[in-house]
Amino acid sequence: GFFRRVLGLSAQGFRDQLFNAAKYWRLSPFELEERPISDIVELCEQGQRINDEEEKQWRQKRTR
Repeated sequence: GFFRRVLGLSAQGFRDQLFNAAKYWRLSPFELEERPISDIVELCEQGQRINDEEEKQWRQKRTR
């Protein structure tokens, strides 16, 4: 998946996910890193959910 679980990552892994979320949501990564971790986790989880749904729809269209 585009996003992975944020909790339990190394500091570099967390930073990478923060930048992924910022890119996905078109936010400044430097502003995003000032937000509470719970906000970052929410953005990552919702980004993953949306990405999964879009991928599922794409696959369904492809098989028709």
